[in-house]
Amino acid sequence: SAADLYTNLIRYVKIHGTYGRPISGANGLGQGDSLSMMIALAFVSIQFNYLDHKHRDVTKGSCLDDRNLRGEHQKVIDAYRDVSKIDALAGHFTNPAKLAATATTAAGREALRKENVGSSDDPQPPRVVLSENLSAMPLPLIPI
Repeated sequence: SAADLYTNLIRYVKIHGTYGRPISGANGLGQGDSLSMMIALAFVSIQFNYLDHKHRDVTKGSCLDDRNLRGEHQKVIDAYRDVSKIDALAGHFTNPAKLAATATTAAGREALRKENVGSSDDPQPPRVVLSENLSAMPLPLIPI
C-alpha cells in the first residue's frame, strides 16, 4: 500500500553505479515523487484554511511544506503557535531552530529576538535575519 511505501522505505545513495549503505527514514515523506507533493499541498491547504478562519489579518504563503506568515508581530506569532500545534497533531515535525523571522525596523527585530518559538521545556528564539532565501524566493518582511 501507499502507507507501506513511507513506513518501510529504505533509501540508497548511488554514485557512479555503486550503491551505498541502506538509509531508513524515521519520519517524513519520500522526496521527488508526485504523491509526496500532493500530500504536502493537501496538508498546507487545510492548515491555511484554518488560519484564514482564525487569523484573518495574517498573510500566508508556502513552497511545498515551507510556510511563511506575514503581518503584525503578535498576530504572526499567534498564528505560528497555531501552525506548530496543527503540525504536532498531524505528526509533522516543526523545527523551531530553523524558523527565520524579520521585521522592517530594528526595534521590531529586537522584539522578535525575545520571542520563544520553542516550548516552555525547550525555549528557542527565532533566527532574526535581514534577508533569507526560501527555495530562491526572498523571505517577506513582517511589519510591526
